[in-house]
Amino acid sequence: MEARPNYGIILLVLSNKQDLEMHLRVSASVIFKNFIKKNWRVAEDCADKISQEDRFSIKSHIPDLMLTSPEHIQLQLSDAISIISREDFPEKWQDLLPALVEKLKSGDFNMTNGVLRTAHSIFKR
Repeated sequence: MEARPNYGIILLVLSNKQDLEMHLRVSASVIFKNFIKKNWRVAEDCADKISQEDRFSIKSHIPDLMLTSPEHIQLQLSDAISIISREDFPEKWQDLLPALVEKLKSGDFNMTNGVLRTAHSIFKR
């Protein structure tokens, strides 16, 4: 299933689906993080396992999903963002920091906490 298009996107959708039981959502977020860990880096001698369209879609949706998710899911998505940013930030993910800074303006404590957690995971590398 991992090799199919939209696999990562489907996992993100499941982790954000409010009508699913929490343990299923957390499981989807853990599987997503492991999928990213295993497949995000493009090895020179191997085919890209995640399409460019999926990469773009994941990077455009994951910050908002991470910031609006419950803590257990937020931790997994934050780790995934860290893994992605190791490879793509800042050259291939230039809009990450501006998007996070914009979220700080919300005044929402949980969102601010999520932004700070994400920033920490990006910059601890």
